[in-house]
Amino acid sequence: MYFKTSIGSVLLASLAIAGPVHASDTGLYVGGSVGQTTIKENDLNFDESDTSYKVFAGYMILPFLGVEGGYVNFGGPNKNYNGLGSVDIDVDGWEAFVLGALPLGPLDVFAKAGVLSYDIDAKAQGPGLGSISGSDSDEVGAYGVGVAFGIDRFQIRGEYTYYDVSDVDDVYMLSAGVTYRF
Repeated sequence: MYFKTSIGSVLLASLAIAGPVHASDTGLYVGGSVGQTTIKENDLNFDESDTSYKVFAGYMILPFLGVEGGYVNFGGPNKNYNGLGSVDIDVDGWEAFVLGALPLGPLDVFAKAGVLSYDIDAKAQGPGLGSISGSDSDEVGAYGVGVAFGIDRFQIRGEYTYYDVSDVDDVYMLSAGVTYRF
C-alpha cells in the first residue's frame, strides 16, 4: 500500500510542478546552436558537410505556438576531385519560422515552417579551368523538427532543419544548442 501511495504522490507532485512550467512557457527567448550542415548536389557528385551555427530569438505567443527568427551560417563545405579540381561553397542567411510546440512537462517537441533568405558564394577550380566563381541570393522554404529539455529558464535543444533550395538536391542541418527564456 505504501508503494502505491508513494508512486501516486510522486506523480501528483510531478504534475503540480509541470503545470506551472507550462503556464510560464510563453514570452521571449534567445538561443544558439552548433551543428553540421550537409549539401548534396548529385550532378556534381557533391555530398559534403561542414560545421555550422545559428543564433536566434523567438517569442512563444501561447505554450504551443510561437515565432522564431535568426542568422544561420552553414559553414563552407568543399570537395577536392582527386587533383582534377575542387568546389568550395559558403552559405549563410536569415531565417524566420512559425513554431508549433507540444509541451510535455520539461520536454517540448516542436515543428517549424518558414523561410530562409540566403547568400551563396561558390568557387570551382581545376587544371585548364582556372578559377570560376559566382554568387547568388534567394528565398526558399525551410522546415524543421526538434526536441527541447527545460531546466528552469534554460532549454537544451536538438533539431533537424531542411532547406528547400532548388539549385541543389539536399541542404539540411542537424544541430544542438541552448535557449534562455526571459
